[in-house]
Amino acid sequence: MADQFMGGVSGSREMSTGQDQLDGYCNQPELVTGHEGESFPGYSLRMVQVLMSPGQSDISHIMKHTSHIPPSMSCDPSVMGTMQSDQLASLKQSVMEHANLGRSHPDLKRFLPTFTGTCARDHLSPHGFLQLVSIGNHFKESYLNKLEHKRMKPVYSSLHVETIESSAAYQSVLGLLHGMVAKNQFNKMKIQKITRQMCDTYDAKLPSCSCGRIRDLSPFFTQAIATGRHAFKNTSPHDLETLFKTHLNSTWLDTHLNSTWLDTTSLQLFRVAMQYQCPADKAHCQDWSLCNMFTREILHNLYNLSADYLYSLYTDPIYQSFARLKAYPFLQQVVNRATGPSTNQSMFVSFGDLNFLQYVRTSLSYIKRESPKLASRLIFEIFQKNNGQKAGGELFFRILNDGEEISNLIQGCSKAIKLCPLRNLISMVSDFRKDFLHQCFQFSL
Repeated sequence: MADQFMGGVSGSREMSTGQDQLDGYCNQPELVTGHEGESFPGYSLRMVQVLMSPGQSDISHIMKHTSHIPPSMSCDPSVMGTMQSDQLASLKQSVMEHANLGRSHPDLKRFLPTFTGTCARDHLSPHGFLQLVSIGNHFKESYLNKLEHKRMKPVYSSLHVETIESSAAYQSVLGLLHGMVAKNQFNKMKIQKITRQMCDTYDAKLPSCSCGRIRDLSPFFTQAIATGRHAFKNTSPHDLETLFKTHLNSTWLDTHLNSTWLDTTSLQLFRVAMQYQCPADKAHCQDWSLCNMFTREILHNLYNLSADYLYSLYTDPIYQSFARLKAYPFLQQVVNRATGPSTNQSMFVSFGDLNFLQYVRTSLSYIKRESPKLASRLIFEIFQKNNGQKAGGELFFRILNDGEEISNLIQGCSKAIKLCPLRNLISMVSDFRKDFLHQCFQFSL
């Protein structure tokens, strides 16, 4: 995929092969790799901040038309292969033990998985849990088990874990921790609750987390990312009509392709169709009248329609300004944790939704023509230059998106250097702060 850099934004107008697109979106557990945790002679890893979106969950409810509502997914671990079923059985036992010890924030208890035959709304599917367990294993090998990273201890006291209030996010945390730490450490782990805007007035040193500008625009962009429609640029349902006329016969079109059904956008249709394709949930797919329609070719075309729409949204100047406002408090918290006094906690794991993760990516000028993968991850690694003393060495950073380094998108950083001075990230966040205070509180700095 060829990257173009236009005005500091990473954009891509070329697509990889169709198979790569769909496999990338599914984030298959057995394919999880990345460059996290690399060591650099003369530097010590001081802190890691992980920001993640949930794994695959049941989203069949977003198709609201009565004649085309897809069935819920299966949340029964036994539908997977033998080895995967054993993994999920072990996960189920660990989750139940953790829940019985009451270590999570009490408000999160209602989001515990049930592991029943049919998924409840927004509950993680077996495929979703396996995604997170696999990423947890990857983090364990990249950070916790490496002798070079002495501060990254595989114990509960070194980890700070927080999540928004949602079934998919909380259950994703449980899957990640099961893959990341030993059971006796998992049982001790406290899982904290965080607001959806990931804003803490104390950590970010703000007068308030309430911003009128964000409040006014949030409904538009929440709808834009969730449904594929927004007030500034619109995706046309005629895109779907053209697509299906190319691939389906007129009899099918006359029966199914009515104006009510076409209210569904390509983005919604792609996401729902793929929930049966990623884990190959064929049994439940057969219960949906439209499922057999989705050939690989149609799915590839739906992916492209979705990616085109999202690219037009992410490059919209209003969206980009909004994304910086949304991302600022979180980025300020990352900088404060990196520059603050040394503590026992050296790894911070935050689970939000895909919307928030994309706001942070956009604020960092990471914009690609793609439909973001399930269980996406964005990681900030903070290094200290060794100077023979425990403290006082200059700080450096790396940023990785789904395992690939993107630090060069920050002004003053380049691909030629592996570690970028932290002062460059601090400078960017300082500019965001001025804009945030001006737009939200009319402060002039």
